[in-house]
Amino acid sequence: MTQYITFKPSKVSLSHKYRTTIQKSLNGSEKRSAILTYPRVSMDVGYSFVDHQKSMWLKSRLYHYLDELWGIPVWPDYTTVTSTASGSQSTINVGSAQYRHFYANRKAILINKNDWKTYEVITLSGVGTTSLTVSGVLTSSWATGSYVMPMYECRIDPAQTVTRKVRDFDTIKITADEAYESQNTFTYTIPTTSGIYTTYSGADVFTPIPSVSVDYVYQHPYEMNQWWGIGSTETYYEETYLPIKARYITSTKADIWNWYKFFDGHMGRLTAFWVPSWNKDIVLTAGVTSSGTTLNIQNIEYTTYWLPNQVVGRHLYIRLPNKSYVIRKVTNATTSTLTISSALGTAITDYGNCYISFLHYVRFDVDEFDVEYHTNTTVARTQINFMGLIEETV
Repeated sequence: MTQYITFKPSKVSLSHKYRTTIQKSLNGSEKRSAILTYPRVSMDVGYSFVDHQKSMWLKSRLYHYLDELWGIPVWPDYTTVTSTASGSQSTINVGSAQYRHFYANRKAILINKNDWKTYEVITLSGVGTTSLTVSGVLTSSWATGSYVMPMYECRIDPAQTVTRKVRDFDTIKITADEAYESQNTFTYTIPTTSGIYTTYSGADVFTPIPSVSVDYVYQHPYEMNQWWGIGSTETYYEETYLPIKARYITSTKADIWNWYKFFDGHMGRLTAFWVPSWNKDIVLTAGVTSSGTTLNIQNIEYTTYWLPNQVVGRHLYIRLPNKSYVIRKVTNATTSTLTISSALGTAITDYGNCYISFLHYVRFDVDEFDVEYHTNTTVARTQINFMGLIEETV
């Protein structure tokens, strides 16, 4: 007996989960294999109750049905009915069905805007831009303004804690994982990443600019052998690994959906792409003509530490003063110049405002991509972990 939680949460985060196995050699090369063929959804849903009736409804169901399936609406994806949807009809006109987890042959839920106990679970047969088609027909009529959103049947943890903050204020956070206990009636096609952002050298480039901060981690495992006397170190690894952590904030559904599509298209940690370091790794000391292929730079000992590499430090994301960008490979260098693979195509005179970052070849360093939503659905944030790849073929 599925229990449907139909009142609004106070906070939601929603993640897509993959499973990737990775075999890694000592020189940094990897062999990766996918276990899941489509992403499973997981939600962390927080509820705050000043309404005694809602609080007792949930406590009663937790007491009696904790081990049953729970129907969790995807509140960040809610839209509303835009014209009365009468019982026995099969089409629901909505504000927008785009950039949401609406899929054919999967479930959705309608909820009365003024009465959380009045709802109807439906199975979709089609999804349009501003319409949803029901498999069969509606059994009830739904007024303009009624909520419509995707709904997942989930399993929740076998122990749930309700916290009493003050005399009449309860809170609970539920982690709900999409149930997979019978053969799917739907098909899921891994989205294509073509056209989401851009490509370079045959691979995608993840170009959204971090909104908060970026962490660069230099990781080279070694063993320290020492007791009371002189110590010695030993490492089995030939290269230093480069994990990157970047934080993003957006207020548009299209941006959020592109995050999910890009992650799904690469199936979590499975396949590789590019991401800028978003650091000012190269500093120009002179302007560049539109046809020039030589960059005059501050001396960072490039020929010693970066030119010998095949990938790391050899590709540049060049953000021009006009906010456009180009990507080029370094083909040669001296202590004060870099030679790039082709001309910029734009003259740079205000070179102090030219932002040049290393372009790293990476994969996601997580198989779970989580987006945390705030203020209902208007603002969302995420942290994305990348892993720099050292010995991949580019």
